[in-house]
Amino acid sequence: MITAQLRQQFAKTSAFARISDPEQRVDVTGAAPEARALVLAALQEAQNRRLAIIVPGDAAIDDFEAALRLFHRVPECVSAYPSPSLSPYQDLSPSLGVVRNEIHALGMLIDRKVDILIVPARALFSRLPRAEDFAARVVRIVEGDELEMHELLARLVENGFVRTDLVGEAGEFAFRGGILDLFPPNTPKPVRVELFGDTVDSLRWFDVETQRSEDAAGPVSILPMTLFPATRELRSALARRLSLDFMDPLFKRDVADKIDRLNEHGTFAGIEQILPLVANATSFADYLSDWEIVLLEPDQITTNTAKFESLLRNEYDAAAEKGRAVYPPEKVTTPGVEVLGRVPVAGSVPDGADGRIVAVRQGNLLATAFHPELAGDLRVHRRFVELVRDAQTRVAEG
Repeated sequence: MITAQLRQQFAKTSAFARISDPEQRVDVTGAAPEARALVLAALQEAQNRRLAIIVPGDAAIDDFEAALRLFHRVPECVSAYPSPSLSPYQDLSPSLGVVRNEIHALGMLIDRKVDILIVPARALFSRLPRAEDFAARVVRIVEGDELEMHELLARLVENGFVRTDLVGEAGEFAFRGGILDLFPPNTPKPVRVELFGDTVDSLRWFDVETQRSEDAAGPVSILPMTLFPATRELRSALARRLSLDFMDPLFKRDVADKIDRLNEHGTFAGIEQILPLVANATSFADYLSDWEIVLLEPDQITTNTAKFESLLRNEYDAAAEKGRAVYPPEKVTTPGVEVLGRVPVAGSVPDGADGRIVAVRQGNLLATAFHPELAGDLRVHRRFVELVRDAQTRVAEG
């Protein structure tokens, strides 16, 4: 193919030799999006390492992803991770389309089916489930399997699926007369599981409009519809955490409403944003620990990261003043200082630091290689106060 020849020819140039030198950091400027895609596809092929491409925002991501797919030797191994569509201070649930995109991208990331991943800077603030925990929630169905239907249906509900009479969109399932219909977030069509007793007799795709079965589906992996499971244990832990953290009378009405909804319905608007507090969550950067990091427009990444962190702080202050039981950004997202500390972004450290990490945290210990009180930036001070409050909460919980 022409694209393969382009990659091979470019890989022979002296410019590519400098770019691919692992001993030095190289800045490439003036390249059009298509040229960037060619460079990165050739680099990934030559080094045989997974590339995480950090971009400032969502603008033109689709076009850039298309260009990378064009030049990559296996187009299916290129993916983009979506930015959070909502902040933790919007009492709304994310749209179905956003949920599907995020779950699908996370599934590919965990299954190591991605060689090149495009990551908007805002996505780095996300708190995610640990890979092994998310993978353990995936349901796999194969013809000939013996299914315990009561257990399977309960697991689907725990994974965020909703039971309906007819399946019409992702996240729904229906069970009637030995037939289980369900629409996973990671498949283009819903799947029909026909049972003979408790044995899977056939697996077929079906059409949403006509509800008629189509081609054989083969083995199916059903990803959860939520990042974290809505288990009884997590709901109880969240209710206890809310009652302890918001004892101020200012928050009494809102926290009582949240706990009531949690007890009666198992959820409330915006629960996805605070479940990481009581779940075994990790940062997005932890998923990229063994990836090669590529930065597009690093100065803009730094600027957008600071702006987003400032936006979160302002939204939190406004919500708390109105008596809403909300947590500060440092508790429900990855703090900006940690985002920039894990990604080698130009301008993310004080002058003279030469790109080195200047702040580290382990448990309740926070250490810096500079004097935060002289930097004119209160983020480190805020983080210290949050660590103290977390310690007090753990003591109160016993």
